Amino acid sequence: GYTRVEFEIPARGLIGYRNEFLTDTKGEGVMNHSFLEFRPYSGTVTSRKNGALVSMENGEALGYSIFNLQERGTMFIKPQDKVYGGMVIGEHARENDLDVNPIKGKQLSNVRSS
Repeated sequence: GYTRVEFEIPARGLIGYRNEFLTDTKGEGVMNHSFLEFRPYSGTVTSRKNGALVSMENGEALGYSIFNLQERGTMFIKPQDKVYGGMVIGEHARENDLDVNPIKGKQLSNVRSS
């Protein structure tokens, strides 16, 4: 059968829930969310299994750094997206929040490797 559930929740409460939802529904569930309105801060989210990947720099995200950060968790941004310090750019695979640098480029040298 089908079950439809509608509720209002802060967006920060949904971070990390998608994977749990898909596991609970054995991949069959469909989840949709949309912005309702801005509201005053309503308290802390009581339980969160995964932390957040938080940008520590301002600038434009680079593909090189995003590729290297993928092993840390799921990314919400793509290359050339503008980011700012404190912006949540991904979901960390572990419980703690992690400050990362999504604008770090590849170190270029003038020497050809042989």
